[in-house]
Amino acid sequence: MMVSSRYRNGKGVMRAVLVLGVLGLAASFGGALHPVGDSLAVFRGQIAVVVVLLAMIVWGLGARRSGALGAIIAIGCGLTVWPSLVMPAFAKPSDTSETGILVYQKNMSFRMPDTKALTDDIRAAGVTHITLQEVDPDNRAILAALKSEFPSQHLCGEKRGVGGMAVLSRWPRTKAEPICNWGFVAMQVQGPDTPVWIASVHLNWPYPHNQARQVSLLLPILKALDQPVVIGGDFNMVPYASSSRRIRRAAGVQAMPGLHDSFPRFGRFLPLAIDHVWASKVTAVEVRPLLGSDHMGLLARIEG
Repeated sequence: MMVSSRYRNGKGVMRAVLVLGVLGLAASFGGALHPVGDSLAVFRGQIAVVVVLLAMIVWGLGARRSGALGAIIAIGCGLTVWPSLVMPAFAKPSDTSETGILVYQKNMSFRMPDTKALTDDIRAAGVTHITLQEVDPDNRAILAALKSEFPSQHLCGEKRGVGGMAVLSRWPRTKAEPICNWGFVAMQVQGPDTPVWIASVHLNWPYPHNQARQVSLLLPILKALDQPVVIGGDFNMVPYASSSRRIRRAAGVQAMPGLHDSFPRFGRFLPLAIDHVWASKVTAVEVRPLLGSDHMGLLARIEG
């Protein structure tokens, strides 16, 4: 009798834990209702895996209906991440056609000891535009080093605790005034066919931090920009979260292909795809090394 009672209690506890996991997965879709939903969305894939494992345990304890239902829900939620994981068979950005835009995105890290390796990598890539974050007095020498190749530059927010954002371009600036806002800088440059807004974004971490407030202030600015728009940045958010979708809708841009682990601090078992390049059509993405930062760089080819 005692064994049977412990068995029932254990099954009940595991059922309760499974329910909590399912509720966490459901909440990860609720970023539009409360920012905690976006915080959970960052780890939706990992939560889904844990819930499937819990469902298998519950199934093994005899609660087969609960186990099966939990597994189905978890797999369904996990599949919402899958489209971002599937990488189309595009060529590397450096191997594509000579038309279009080539962007180098990098959170430099305000702790970066030396910018030479990053400067060399940018030059070797032959990019047309650069978006940088965490530019501070200790690493802003990269702007001067690249001035001859990228004469159009704008930096703002440098006095923030972790540095500011910068955009650099080989193309000449238009007469439009650059835009500086909380975690955002944009500069319009004259392309071969049309002016293009190049923007750099650095959002704070999601809830309990103030990313939601930043996004709400950023949306009207993005809506007012003339097309086309190219946005590179450290968004501290995955592309399938509510805040990311709202930003892309406001700016009239699309997500880049694939889900790229750009912040490898926590290892392969907790990948964080939080750095992005978004535009009308990003056709190829290549992840670049850390080069003294805690974020990987992104090299993105944009067509159209």
